Amino acid sequence: MPNITSFDKKEPDTAKGRSFENLLQLRRRVLKLQFCSFVLML
Repeated sequence: MPNITSFDKKEPDTAKGRSFENLLQLRRRVLKLQFCSFVLML
């Protein structure tokens, strides 16, 4: 049982970490784009 749970936890954690990093990068890009457009509007 412990082996299965540890393996279960290991796999999604890495996937979550990668997706979370990707989300952060996308968010930063969007924020930069929004900021640039806002500055251009001024």
